[in-house]
Amino acid sequence: MSATIPNLNQLAQWINAETYETTFRPIPLEEYIKIESILYNKQFMSIQHNCRSVLVFYSTKHWCEVLAKLLAKNFHRIIDDKQINPFDRTKLEDVIEQLRRTPVSLDTDLACSIPMDVAFHHAGLTIDEREIIENAYRANIICVIVCTSTLSSGVGRAGRKGYDDYAESILICSKQEVKLVQKMFEQQTIKPVNSCFFEVETHTSLKRALLEVISSLKAKTKEQIISYIKSTFFYICANSNKSKIDEQSTIDKCLSWLCHNELIHCIDKENIDNENNLRYEPT
Repeated sequence: MSATIPNLNQLAQWINAETYETTFRPIPLEEYIKIESILYNKQFMSIQHNCRSVLVFYSTKHWCEVLAKLLAKNFHRIIDDKQINPFDRTKLEDVIEQLRRTPVSLDTDLACSIPMDVAFHHAGLTIDEREIIENAYRANIICVIVCTSTLSSGVGRAGRKGYDDYAESILICSKQEVKLVQKMFEQQTIKPVNSCFFEVETHTSLKRALLEVISSLKAKTKEQIISYIKSTFFYICANSNKSKIDEQSTIDKCLSWLCHNELIHCIDKENIDNENNLRYEPT
């Protein structure tokens, strides 16, 4: 299952599968870009925006906790400055009490962030803690979660059917990354996924694969080697209409290179009439 592989038919052909494609989303998704403190739409026009619940994805557990505390601190400052109290204190205190009753008791960092409507979620928390936080988020009690990919098995994608009318994704970037982001949004298609054997200059991965299959004695003749290559994604890609790769010539060059560098050798080459019957052995 993938939303980012454009050449699905090639992949399906390789694994002998059927493809099923759909563009349906139960909840419409709106995409935004955040540069410093300004939010833009995909046309890079600044917009005013009122958020509801927010998932902030971070790569490490440590930085999830750091960012959650930083957000809570800033929310506290804003609330003090404006003398407002937008949070449901009673429900947030109930979440804290649920966490306090878990076997590991209440995490000190969560105790600081949850009163400000912010929590973090990662594999360092127990299953009980994660479930309490997820349920509070679903119920719109906690509105901001800073999380790692562990949350993908819980709350899931942006926009929850039955809870939201629409979903939003926000790409946060710096001023230095603006041109890269613009280029990404302007591109109509994603580059196709190719085999790692597609290295135009060196074909290092293909050479290694051939060396391994010959060294393990899984393929001894040229015909068996070609049969092995035909089972790879490289062969499917090389035979596509858009490819300019001659797989037969590429295989011959790789075998020649392996022989020249004495990693393999060809047996009794002079007495073989049919090239497909050439035999190769590791040195």
